Amino acid sequence: MDDTWKALRRDLLRRVAARGARTQFQQARKRESGLADFNTPAELLRYFDTPGQLDRKDRIYAACVRMAQRAGNARLPVWLIFLGLFPGLDAAHQRVARRREVEPSELACIFWDAFCQIVFAARLERINRVAATIVRSTERDARRAIARQSDNALPLPDDDELVDPKTVDSGASEFGFPPGLPVERELLLLRSALVRVIGNDADLVLGKVVWGDSQRELARVLGTTPALCGERYRRALRRTSLHLRAASPLRAQTKTPAIADARHSRAAGDATELRVAL
Repeated sequence: MDDTWKALRRDLLRRVAARGARTQFQQARKRESGLADFNTPAELLRYFDTPGQLDRKDRIYAACVRMAQRAGNARLPVWLIFLGLFPGLDAAHQRVARRREVEPSELACIFWDAFCQIVFAARLERINRVAATIVRSTERDARRAIARQSDNALPLPDDDELVDPKTVDSGASEFGFPPGLPVERELLLLRSALVRVIGNDADLVLGKVVWGDSQRELARVLGTTPALCGERYRRALRRTSLHLRAASPLRAQTKTPAIADARHSRAAGDATELRVAL
């Protein structure tokens, strides 16, 4: 088990034991009858570790999925599902890790992202075995994500959307936005462009680069660990770098990718120049 994968489990165990998580769990017990027999998240996790009673456990996992989907970005039920299914997820993680197609720290990010997407997108009315479906689907989607990376299948803009580098004004964005846009508008366009390349990690990159949030702050907002958050950020930068190099002949001459000079004054509220350069 690599350090990032171990750190993720260790951090989630610490989080579900915190007072805030226990309070949320007490509230959830009132809404989901399947949780009524458990007083704390720790009791539920100990029950998940006991053998047998798969039907009842599946009903509890389904209840946690409903809680997560009902609350949108609910963290506690997602953490409980992950920790309860960790033996199966860990076995799947090890199977994929043996292929050595990506770095261990990046694989942890890929698995966590795939797991969360499966939980939030699950259609319980079509699933017979919730636990097994989540584990199998997470492994499947993780393998697909790795295959897409291996094929360099980065989403590129259409030819007519690309800006001729000879005509780009020095004050224009490297993404081809016209100069002189209000910073709020440019931020919206920038986020839209990043989402096409790095998906949900767009908010992570903007949070760190534009708003100056710390890794710990971002981890708290995103409901993940600082270590995993840092690895996701580095992965997002690599993918953005590859995208911009492919999209612009000028980028092919750049050997050291860096996102720089992205400034926005929150305190003063005034817009300053936003430039993203790779």
